[in-house]
Amino acid sequence: MRDLSDIFNLLCEYNLCSNQSDFSRDWLGRSNGYYAYLLSSGAEPNSASLGMLCARISNVLFQTVGKIDESDRKRLLKASVLAGIMMMRERSYEVSKRRVHRD
Repeated sequence: MRDLSDIFNLLCEYNLCSNQSDFSRDWLGRSNGYYAYLLSSGAEPNSASLGMLCARISNVLFQTVGKIDESDRKRLLKASVLAGIMMMRERSYEVSKRRVHRD
């Protein structure tokens, strides 16, 4: 869960997100309490939410070309890649879980 917290903190640092509710709704595409649920339960975010997060950070990168410092762009790019890796990891877990239940 630490990776998602790092992304949340980075978005807050850049004033792209102001609180957990905004992060849940605007970046993960879920209800206002989703991120709080993840933190309290230790559950992993689903792959659809991670895909949305990755896409939204990528969109910010596209919109800020030439407008923000290169080191800031690199930090945002790292967050986008991290969300993508988390998504692939969760997606493969979801697929393997479905295969086990079929047998």
